[in-house]
Parts: sequence; structure tokens; C-alpha cells
Amino acid sequence: MNISIPEFLKTKYNESNICHMTGGGTNELYLVSNESMTRLVKIAGLNSDDIVNEYNTLQLLSEMSVVPKVYELFYIGERAGIEIEFIKGKSMT
Repeated sequence: MNISIPEFLKTKYNESNICHMTGGGTNELYLVSNESMTRLVKIAGLNSDDIVNEYNTLQLLSEMSVVPKVYELFYIGERAGIEIEFIKGKSMT
């Protein structure tokens, strides 16, 4: 796929503000927001397996209400991405 990640996100979340976040280590993080929601989108770097495992783990733990809600697993070419609940807080670093 020759579409860039920002272009893909603009198409997927039209009418939303998309902000690239700093940090994320080997992943890319984007804050996606509009009038009705704010979500965090995490895109895999080199290894999509880690994001898929994170998605599955968050799904398993979702009934405990101690982890962010996970909404979707999707792919941009071979790179996996997940859409999760954004929880406002302070950085731990």
C-alpha cells in the first residue's frame, strides 16, 4: 500500500483532528478526536505481532475495567494498528 499513515487516518476518520504524538518507542501514536470522541491510534513499527498481541490482551482484560477499551484492530498494508480509548492523565516520565 502506497498511502501514508496520516493520509490513511484522514480517510478513515474524516472530520476528525489527527495529531501525531511523541513517544511510542517502536510504534507510532496518533490522537484522533472530534466533537463526540477522543481515541488513541497505535500503529506498529517493524513487528505487527506485538500490536496484535496487545489488542488480544486488552480484549481479554476488558471485562475487568482496569485497562483502556480497545475498539478496533486494522491494517495499513502489512502494519497493524489498534484504536483504543484515550485516558487523560500525567506522563510517568
